Amino acid sequence: LIPNLNDAWDLGQTSPDKRWQDLYLSDNLFVGGDANVTGNLGIGTAAPDTKLHIVGSTLNSGLINHYRNLTEYNGGSSSITGTLKITMPKTWSNTMMQIKISGYNYSAGNGAWEVVIGGYNYATTPGWYNYTAEINGTPPFTQVRLAHDGAKNIILLGDTTTVWAYPKVVVTDFIAGHLAITGWGSGWSTSIITSETGIAQIVTPAIKTYVNASGNVGIGTTNIRSKLDLGQFNGTITDLPSTYIPAIRLQPSTSGGTTAILFESKVNAGSDMAAIEWYDDNPYTGVGGTNEQGALVLTTENDTSGSGYNDDVVLDPSGRVYVTSNAEIVGTVTAAAYYYSSDVSLKESREITKTRWSRVYLEKYWGEGCGPYCTRSGKNISRLRSY
Repeated sequence: LIPNLNDAWDLGQTSPDKRWQDLYLSDNLFVGGDANVTGNLGIGTAAPDTKLHIVGSTLNSGLINHYRNLTEYNGGSSSITGTLKITMPKTWSNTMMQIKISGYNYSAGNGAWEVVIGGYNYATTPGWYNYTAEINGTPPFTQVRLAHDGAKNIILLGDTTTVWAYPKVVVTDFIAGHLAITGWGSGWSTSIITSETGIAQIVTPAIKTYVNASGNVGIGTTNIRSKLDLGQFNGTITDLPSTYIPAIRLQPSTSGGTTAILFESKVNAGSDMAAIEWYDDNPYTGVGGTNEQGALVLTTENDTSGSGYNDDVVLDPSGRVYVTSNAEIVGTVTAAAYYYSSDVSLKESREITKTRWSRVYLEKYWGEGCGPYCTRSGKNISRLRSY
């Protein structure tokens, strides 16, 4: 059966076995019904190795267009230095977009990574608006930027000092919404650049969380200095200085509640522990009160009951210190100056023995009605003895 290739042809029932070994088309193929392919189907390739093998990008269209597999970069060296520049097919277009970039870096501690970017390339006043970026995994870069190179919108991964090792990078997804949602299926490119001259309107989205090659976590920072680095706090916390400080914010679920940081024994968890606690309403008698008079408590516990239980040091908002059991100072206490007070007294019948003082100063007290030579308590000091 040899049809006229210049005419439309309906195979129908005219072919004895209803089967052609090969069918080559130089133009479009229109299928009015279902198509049943028992082998592999290749689009853009004559050697498909899966049921559906597509060379190039794909599109799911609707009110929002979803493009896939738009461009790639395949580095062939263990040391490639520079910024990875991804050039988009358009300039400012009033498009709200999400871009997903997946990659692999052949380097210890890096491996697989992914970047998700969002933004709006506003055309009326050209610039990037409401942009975000997140980094999953540990790529060789810590910075993601959106920009314009004078002709097209671009994405910059890393900077001109970033070192790549056999980088494999694919722009896997592009979601276009709002306006100008078509025309994103081709025209993408990727390259490593060593100069950023001519690139303008650069914005750098803040990376909210980042894990470095050592497994350390940064929140609000990619310059990680410890296992958990909170970075520089840039918001407002009530009653903290206006200059802001790095902070962990713990807030009780109810008014008057308690928050704590707990240090627990590995062997006797639940009984041997220490904690730093904040009481919104202070429960400690003699220190502050209960009407929003908070207290910071340092507590240690060796057992849940008995000796060593609930040994607390309490600091109230007025700076007063309260100890729940005996206060004992081990070692020598020194002072840089004499301690003066008009309201310090020793209880009567108190004998201080076997203690050496270098000096004791008893100052005159101007008592009401008795001049400067009477004592406030009216009691005599019967004996002052040193050893």
